Amino acid sequence: MVTTDATGQTQRFSLPAGISVANAPGTHRVFLYFVLGYVFLLSVASGVDMPLFKLLAYLAAFMMFLTLLLHSAALTPKGNYHRGFALVLFVYYYGLLGSSFYNHEELNLPVLLKLLLAPAFLAFGVKVESAVSGSRIDGTSVKFILMLFLAMPLAVLAWQLASGANVYARGVDFSIFANRNNAALYAVVLLSLYAVYMGGPFKRPWLYLLAGASFATLGVLFAVIVSLLLLVTSKRNVIRSIASILIVGGVAVTLAIYEVGVFARFKPVIGTLDLLLFSSTSFRALSYGQLVATLNTTDLSLAFRIKHWLNIYDIYVQGEYLNWFFGYGIGASEIKTTDHIVPHNDYLRYLFEAGAVTFIGFVGIMLTIVRRLGRRWETVPLLTIILYMISENLVDNYVAMVIFYYTAGVLTCRVARESNRNAGERNA
Repeated sequence: MVTTDATGQTQRFSLPAGISVANAPGTHRVFLYFVLGYVFLLSVASGVDMPLFKLLAYLAAFMMFLTLLLHSAALTPKGNYHRGFALVLFVYYYGLLGSSFYNHEELNLPVLLKLLLAPAFLAFGVKVESAVSGSRIDGTSVKFILMLFLAMPLAVLAWQLASGANVYARGVDFSIFANRNNAALYAVVLLSLYAVYMGGPFKRPWLYLLAGASFATLGVLFAVIVSLLLLVTSKRNVIRSIASILIVGGVAVTLAIYEVGVFARFKPVIGTLDLLLFSSTSFRALSYGQLVATLNTTDLSLAFRIKHWLNIYDIYVQGEYLNWFFGYGIGASEIKTTDHIVPHNDYLRYLFEAGAVTFIGFVGIMLTIVRRLGRRWETVPLLTIILYMISENLVDNYVAMVIFYYTAGVLTCRVARESNRNAGERNA
């Protein structure tokens, strides 16, 4: 398969030969079917509200991890594609386990299990991909399966809306997700799943923008725009890119001022930044009631986040040295902070709850993914999620993060293998 990268250069980007979803037990098919079953159980559990199906979903999640662990352990990798991740994964797990022992009295066990299990799928993806060799995956059956990944949560959402549920209210599930921010995360990560199983990514910017704007979440829409500009804009069109950013920014501000559609939510963002950066009033000292009066809006999404982040930072820096290294414990942000909720920033959450060691490992994982993939369409959904983590709680959304890590492992391995092959051909 011939593809063109972000700089306009032609590359050969082929899938493992001899591998088919229809006839290859023990390869990527295992992961795909397990995740599909997990999403199905979550959808049924959300639709009929029966605890039994939630329990079955949790069992399926654990069995998926155990199966991939045993299966990948039995494979023989062809190449050292894991080297880029071994150190950062070690630091991540060392810090997380150290935090668990140090803060054993204050642990949210379900969340801890998600944070322990999900990143392992990065290693699984690398191991499985590096162990196979040869042609394309059967596209027909995969297209149908990918449609099911999208159709099942949408069916649950339609049922909720038809039954009169206010899915936008705080504390109410949005389809199979905790909120629409996590639904947006899932929509974006499915684009990465498509790239893995269809042999290449979508190359239409509008589709990524549609995924980012579909649930009216400013954070993911902004992350999509930044990712597209950074990753798929030709280096030869720098001036055009800068002009595009200015035009898009100007249009967004104008639409925000006139409160048009989703862009209406930019107006309080602009007001919050103005208050934070240019006002002599201490942001920490303002109550939420004062913020509503000052900003003339009840949409305090950004203002709330900033106040919460400042509160978390103040608690963290006042802690003991061991708290700096190993945090206050998984789930501690819901106990120790003024608002008693998680940080709405996964990086800050890792730093506060698991400590600097885990934080360094986690950031290292994200940077390694982006560095190994480089500027190409495959990187867009992954970088979108990495950026989106700055303003949202995503890492304990197990189904989406498992897909994120696994597809990142597969794609980084493919890119590394193709780079090695191209280098060998140039030297031949």
